[in-house]
Parts: sequence; C-alpha cells; structure tokens
Amino acid sequence: MSRPWILASALALAVVVACLAALALPTQAAVRARNAFLLRRGRSGDFAWTPETAPPDFRIERDEAPRAIAEAARASGAAEVTDDWHRALALVGMLIGGQANEGAIHADLVTTFHGIRAGRGYCTDYVRVYMAAARTAGLFCRQWAFSFDGFGGHGHTFVEVYDQQRAAWAFIDVQNNVYAVFAGDSRCWRRRTTRAQSNGWNGCAGGPPRSVSSALASGWRSRCNGAGR
Repeated sequence: MSRPWILASALALAVVVACLAALALPTQAAVRARNAFLLRRGRSGDFAWTPETAPPDFRIERDEAPRAIAEAARASGAAEVTDDWHRALALVGMLIGGQANEGAIHADLVTTFHGIRAGRGYCTDYVRVYMAAARTAGLFCRQWAFSFDGFGGHGHTFVEVYDQQRAAWAFIDVQNNVYAVFAGDSRCWRRRTTRAQSNGWNGCAGGPPRSVSSALASGWRSRCNGAGR
C-alpha cells in the first residue's frame, strides 16, 4: 500500500474516532450512542405473550412483598375484588393522594413505600411498589418504559396488568393515575373500528383500557382513575 493511501486511511480512522468520542461526551451522550446501536424494532411476540407463556428472559419476581406493602394492599380491599381491572385500580388508590413530586427516592421497597405516602417519589418508585403490591393481590404485571433522550436519563415508566377476565393486558400509569382507552369506543375493552370524530375524543369511565401495543396502534386517550381523587 502506498504512503498516500496509508495517510488517508489513518486520517479517516482519526475522524471516525473523533466523531465517536464526540458522541460519547458527556456520559449521557455515550448511553444514547450505545442504545442507538442496540435499538431494534419490536416484534409482535414482544407484546402478545401471557403470564402462562412469558418469554424465558422475562424476570418474574417470586418473593413475597414486604409486610408493610402487603398489609397496605390488603387494607385497600383489592383482594376482595373479583375483577382484575378494578382490583388493579384499587391498588393505585393505595399509593396516590399526597403527591408533591419532591424527587426520586432510590431506596429499598419499604422506605420507598413510606416515601410515596409522604408525597415523594418518581415513576420508577411508584412502579416498584405497585408491582410488589400487585403480587399480594394476585395480579400479574409487566413493566414498560420509554425515553425522551435515548435512555440518557430522562423518561417514564408504567405497568400493564394482565386482566384474566378479558384475557388482555391493561395499561396503567401509576404515578400519574391515568390509563388509556380507545378513542371513540364507549365500551373501551371491546375491539371496535370506530375512531374519534372531528377533533373530539370520546372515552369511557368504567371499562378497562387496551394494552400498550394495541393502544399505540389504534389511537388512544388517557383517563383519570377516580381512586384517591
């Protein structure tokens, strides 16, 4: 190889290294760059499974909830509710009410639970405690998250609860006390092709939402859960 080609290759390599270094600074930028390389389009199998057919790499928590959370879950009356969806809403009511958004807690489950009751906590704190309480109430949940900046530090997380009565996943944003419903569907939980008319959104107050995947595919709106309001 001639000397000019060697110099050109070295220069090109230096440019590539400099570009990668620029992407990796600061640290959050490095996280975003890494995730850009790892990103893949979701497949239907990522969403369509049930608790009985959970993927091998899905980590299912088997331990019992801490005593304080288990007692609060029982006190919420969720265990006495036979319908999974309304049982799930009862557990949301156990956590909301004193929100002051005073920052993340980042502690063990019991400390996090008491911190939420005191008005603190971010979405991750709420989801961790909610999923522990859901196990006590006999509900199966899976956690989802999305990012505003390539998972560099800013995003949101929420849960889906498996509704055995309707054999479907139901979305709940625990911290914000909302869930999603089909736009233009007064029954919410039944599949329909009707969409919202003009600029209005029609929803329902009683039925459960669709899953995250079907809601995103078909158009959805959020509704406030009445618990604790």
